[in-house]
Amino acid sequence: MTLDNFRALRVLGAMLLAVVAFGARGEVTFGTSQVKIGTHPLKVEVAAADPQRTQGLMFRKSLGKDDGMLFVFDEIEYHSMWMKNTLIPLSV
Repeated sequence: MTLDNFRALRVLGAMLLAVVAFGARGEVTFGTSQVKIGTHPLKVEVAAADPQRTQGLMFRKSLGKDDGMLFVFDEIEYHSMWMKNTLIPLSV
């Protein structure tokens, strides 16, 4: 097994555990923060822990015009985004 395969299995395992532990329909809570991109202010929900990153925007029926989600990771490396069960248009 290569290191990349091991990392992929570790991420999938963590995601599965998070979904089982916290459910897949909004039981995870998010803090919010204000950020500015250029001169444009945004209100973002912060996904800084595995359960929050796993939940992401799944099952959301709407998102405000100037709202978004900020995904925070502890380590600098490539991270995958899985957009399962998203009911709203997304851009990354």
